[in-house]
Amino acid sequence: DTWELSYSTTSGAPNDGTIVTVNSKSYLLENLTPKTTYYVYVRAKCSDTDKSQWSEVCEFTTGIFVANNGTETNAYVPVYGW
Repeated sequence: DTWELSYSTTSGAPNDGTIVTVNSKSYLLENLTPKTTYYVYVRAKCSDTDKSQWSEVCEFTTGIFVANNGTETNAYVPVYGW
């Protein structure tokens, strides 16, 4: 199974986002900016020319992880499956 995942910090057309090819039913978005809203779409990719329509948008806002010393150290995101 292969999918394309599009993500962006601006709401707009899925083709305007960063598009990655995913070969499993889960994918970890890394190096996201804390306290930032992201917009994610997914679609099936059967071949380079045979792809489904993009899904509805999945919108989420990253949080922060605060270390014991009060330092913001890492962004985290909710986990979604498709």
